[in-house]
Amino acid sequence: MSYDSPLTLLSLAVAIAVTAVGVFLVGHLGSRVKVLAVAGVLMGLGVAAMHYIGMAAMRVHGRMHYDTATVALSVLIAPVRVPARRGA
Repeated sequence: MSYDSPLTLLSLAVAIAVTAVGVFLVGHLGSRVKVLAVAGVLMGLGVAAMHYIGMAAMRVHGRMHYDTATVALSVLIAPVRVPARRGA
């Protein structure tokens, strides 16, 4: 197995960029629910993008296949956070 270096670096750049934007939003606009929601969704989608770009960078013998429904579900789940119970 090997990796496509430009795609691997793109995956890293996406992770850094979405994290920086998310932290910037919360740092400069505060931790209001709307700001946290936007930053969280952006970061979750960015993590999903980073993940799939990184997987596309893998060079393996054979073929990799992705189930469209499973990929779509994983992208939808990425930005969702279930609130913790208070006192837990």
